[in-house]
Amino acid sequence: AGDTIAFYAAVQACEFCGQWSAALDVLAWMLEAGVPEGRTLSQPYRRRYVHLFQAGDPADCLKHVVLVVLLESMTRADERAITYVDAHAGAGAYKLGDWKARFRRNFEDGAMRLIEASKGVRLVGPLAKYVGVVEGCNSAMGSGTDLLYYFGSPVFAARLL
Repeated sequence: AGDTIAFYAAVQACEFCGQWSAALDVLAWMLEAGVPEGRTLSQPYRRRYVHLFQAGDPADCLKHVVLVVLLESMTRADERAITYVDAHAGAGAYKLGDWKARFRRNFEDGAMRLIEASKGVRLVGPLAKYVGVVEGCNSAMGSGTDLLYYFGSPVFAARLL
């Protein structure tokens, strides 16, 4: 289930990188911005994880912000080379107009709300990079300032490495 996976991945990533304060700041900011804390696993559409249904939902946003923190930490450490392997990547880019993305519209509670709340706000750190990747990739795809696409871990890694 997406929420459980994202939660435990965030905890492990923060523990590994020692970035507890950054993760707590991001979580606090998301809550202040009105991004819901997540849904319970008892809800029917959360029982089976289908990436396109969950693309850009709150748990997906958290997972990608944690990925930004991890990549920043790993590339900053003594300038050692790293190997990045994404064993669970989905398609990498999701058209939010696709029927599967529109079916539950989970991206509205996650990426869309986060991007809208960030307008006119000076973001810093991992959240600024996350929003920059989402907005920059949408702009590159010709959607201007509209959120028409959501990008997965492979795109975040390609942009940040």
